[in-house]
Amino acid sequence: MCTLKNLSVLAVAACLCAAGCESGSDGGVVLEDTQTALATADAVNVADAAEVDLVEEMARARQNYRQYLQALITYYNNKGFRHKAVWAERELADLKMVKTYRYLVDAEIPGSNLVPRDSIPEADVLFEDGLHYMKEGGHGVPIFYATGPLKRALEKFNTIIREYPTSDKIDDAAFYAGEIYKEYFNDDLRAVQYYQRAWEWNPEIQLPARFQAAVVYDYRLHDRDRALELYQEVLEYEHFNKSNLHFSTRRIKQLTENPDAPAPEEPAGFADMTEEPYSEPVDYTEEYSPEMGEMEPAPVDVE
Repeated sequence: MCTLKNLSVLAVAACLCAAGCESGSDGGVVLEDTQTALATADAVNVADAAEVDLVEEMARARQNYRQYLQALITYYNNKGFRHKAVWAERELADLKMVKTYRYLVDAEIPGSNLVPRDSIPEADVLFEDGLHYMKEGGHGVPIFYATGPLKRALEKFNTIIREYPTSDKIDDAAFYAGEIYKEYFNDDLRAVQYYQRAWEWNPEIQLPARFQAAVVYDYRLHDRDRALELYQEVLEYEHFNKSNLHFSTRRIKQLTENPDAPAPEEPAGFADMTEEPYSEPVDYTEEYSPEMGEMEPAPVDVE
């Protein structure tokens, strides 16, 4: 083991290693030997490793990198090397801006067997907070949005799912989490996972989860077989949005007759289809048929 005097070398090795930091007897940070740390990284056998093991090791390496930088800042400040402390502070600030992924999406989102059945006041408050932060973040406003409020909204929705799994808001929370990942964070795989949980938890959900997932599979993930399945499910389950029904009918015909043809322009996001981004989906009393022309949805009032 070595102490903080070797940090300038160890900081370079930190981003490669999965070694941990321990507390020394004097309360300082004690770091593993540089060669041991590098050997740990070099010894990773990708061929034999399980995904979960690699992801967990990588997560530990991320945390170690932050800890090394924080330790460097403390060390240089204590030694009076302020200019080097500033370098470490800047590197730490840059690190916080790096977009990271959790990779194990299935482990992040609960399974498909949840049932939204209970009215839970605490979950209802979290849901309203989530909608508020979405609006504050610019949801429904073309081009301009703020990631900070959207991240807070995402945390509210995930808290509902994680801490109140029987709440009658979990399906809607999953849908809006999918919206955030799709529209703002460009995380399409995670978006379709949330959309899928929304309709799995509530097959009668009155939000266009299947349609949004179909669009992602069709235009972004280029899995047209899966997109076709979901467009067909839209016709079966999502009668509340005639514009989506019309688009799905047309796209099914295109994919069936010429699956290799270029896709038309991606449809507008869900928020762009209503005047109020948090209103319930549009409601029509007339039945839809494929012969009907393009219909502009009219928003309905929500209490």
